[in-house]
Amino acid sequence: MHSINPTIETSSRRSTAIVWLAVVVLVPAFYCMEHRNTAVSSLEAFRLTGDEMVTRAADGDPARRIAIPALGVFGIWLLVRLEGNRLELRSPLAWLLVGYVAWCTLSIAWSVDLPVTIRHVVVLLLCALGAFGLARQFSLHELWVIVLAVTSLLVANSVRTELELGTFRPWTPEYRFAGNLHPNVQAPYCAAMALAAGYLATRARRGGAILWGICLVAAALLLLTKSRSVCAALLAALLVYGWFGATWERRVFAAVGLLAVICTLAFVGTLLGGDVDQQATNLALLGRQEESQSLSGRLPFWSELVPHVIDRPVLGHGYRTYWSPERIGDFSQSLEWTVTDGHSAYLDTMLDLGLVGALLFSAAIGVGIVATARSYRSTGDAAVGVFFVLLLCRALNALLESAFLTPTNFVSFVIMWGLAHAAFRRTAGVSPAQDRVTAVKPVYASRLQQVLTPPRTARGAT
Repeated sequence: MHSINPTIETSSRRSTAIVWLAVVVLVPAFYCMEHRNTAVSSLEAFRLTGDEMVTRAADGDPARRIAIPALGVFGIWLLVRLEGNRLELRSPLAWLLVGYVAWCTLSIAWSVDLPVTIRHVVVLLLCALGAFGLARQFSLHELWVIVLAVTSLLVANSVRTELELGTFRPWTPEYRFAGNLHPNVQAPYCAAMALAAGYLATRARRGGAILWGICLVAAALLLLTKSRSVCAALLAALLVYGWFGATWERRVFAAVGLLAVICTLAFVGTLLGGDVDQQATNLALLGRQEESQSLSGRLPFWSELVPHVIDRPVLGHGYRTYWSPERIGDFSQSLEWTVTDGHSAYLDTMLDLGLVGALLFSAAIGVGIVATARSYRSTGDAAVGVFFVLLLCRALNALLESAFLTPTNFVSFVIMWGLAHAAFRRTAGVSPAQDRVTAVKPVYASRLQQVLTPPRTARGAT
C-alpha cells in the first residue's frame, strides 16, 4: 500500500487555497463595481431618473476606482506567478480577442471625448488582465467553483437587501426580483449561478442534494426577475446543449414528445373553456405584456439611433464614449424613460467602434461559440459544455441588452475569462497543477485528477 505523493497533496492544497483567494478578491471587487446601490428594488422601473444618471455618469464612483485596479493587480500577480499554465497566441480566437482589445485602445486616436475613452480603455485593460490571470491559473472546473461562490454570495445579498426594504413580494403579480441590480442585469447572475450549481451537482459524490437545491433556487429567482430575453436565451442555449449530447433517436423522441405535450395542454385548456392563446402569451412573456410588440420600446428607440451609426460608420465615436451624460439626459427626456445604453450590445459596438469594431466583437463571440461547441463534442467535458451554454445565452441576450459589453459586469467578466481560457491556454480544460505533475510524474496523473476534482478526493492508497 502506497500513499499519495506528498508533492501532489501540496499542489492540491495550494490549488484549493488560490481558488478561495480568488473568491475573496472577486466578491468585494464586483460588489463595489455593481452591487452597492441598495435602493434599486424600491425605485420606479428599477432605475434612477435621467438627471440622477447624468450626475452619476459624470461624477463616477470612488469604490469602483479602488476595486477595478485591485482586480487588475490581482490578475498581474496571477500572470507573473511561477505556477500556472502557459498562454500562447496561436488560435484564431486569440487573435480576434487581441484585435478587439487593440481596436478599443486605438479608438483613443479618433474619440469624440478623449478623457472618457481613455478611462474606459484603462478599465477594459485592467479587467482583461484579471481575466487572463485567472485563465492561466484555473481549469474550467475551478472556474465554475468560483462562479458558484461569487454569484451565490452576491445574489444572497440581493435577497437580503429586498427583505430589509420589504420589497421581496414574489406573490404579487407586478413583482420582479431586483435586489441591488436592475432585474435584467440580475437575471444573468441567477442563470450563471444555476448553471454552476447544476454542473457541480453532477460532479459531486457528497452534497449533491444541496447543490441541486441551490440550482433550483437560482432558477426560481431567474424566473422572478421576469427578464424575458435572458430566460428565452438560456432556454435556447440549453436546448442546443442537449441537442449536441443526444442521439438522433432521442432528438426525434424529444421533438415528438414536446409537440404532444403542447397539443395536449392546448386541448385540455380548450375543454375547460380557457383562453389558450392568451394564457400561452402570458406564460411566454412571463406576465409582462407591456410593449411586447415593440420589444419594450426598443424598436422605435433603435430607429432613432441608426442615423448616429451612419454618422461615423467605420470608426465609431470611441470606445464606450457614445453614451455620454449629455446623451443620456437628452434621450431620457425625449423618450420619457431612463436611457443608459442602446439596449443591444451589437448596436452599441457599432456606435462606439464602428463597423470594424463590431465585426471584431461579433467574430470573437461567434468563433468562441464554435470553438467551445467543438471542444465539448470532441471531449465530452461538461465544464466546457456548460460554458458553451452561458456563452451562447449571453450572445443571444446581447441582441436585446448591452450589459455584455461592460467588463465590470461579473457575468461578462466570466465570459472574458472563459474565452481567454479557450483561446490562450496551451492545454484547455487542464489545471496548472495537473500539467506540472503529469510532465514530471505521469504515474500520478490519474490520481491527481481525483485530488483536484472536489469532492472526489483520493484518500486511500493504490
